[in-house]
Amino acid sequence: MNWHAKTTRRQIAITMCLIALILILCFVYGNSLLDKQESAEVSSSVMEALQGILRPIAEWIAGAPVDDTLLHRVVRKGAHVAEFAALSSFLTAFLWLWQGTWRTHAMGYVLFFSLLFGVLDEFLQSFTGRGTSVRDVMIDFSGAILGILGAAVLIEVYEWLRRKRKKR
Repeated sequence: MNWHAKTTRRQIAITMCLIALILILCFVYGNSLLDKQESAEVSSSVMEALQGILRPIAEWIAGAPVDDTLLHRVVRKGAHVAEFAALSSFLTAFLWLWQGTWRTHAMGYVLFFSLLFGVLDEFLQSFTGRGTSVRDVMIDFSGAILGILGAAVLIEVYEWLRRKRKKR
């Protein structure tokens, strides 16, 4: 493969990561701008759709029947984790593609921006009549750390396979 083809694929991958980041941020902040009732309705519809999967798992973990209030809370907090895991994994991939590394200071940027995005998420909610919560920021940040770890594992596996292929 020639140099130009590698560069073009890399540029396409960087562009796709940027598009994914923008879409995720639009989704996160779009949900933050929903008022309390709209947000609850969205969560309820997601809970109803996933109830057949989530309820048996939650009851197996708890060892007892789980009420709808707890299940609703799990869905809401799980959404925070999932959103920020996706956000930080694409941010990690973007920095890896752009800088050629995902380690050291690049992870500091990902952690900083993930925390900043979580704080902004809660700040936006304050304008909709929904309360802000430091706990939600920490849940967002936990999701970000999971996303970084997942992206780091995938990057390391990719790099290992690439080095192995190069040796042949």
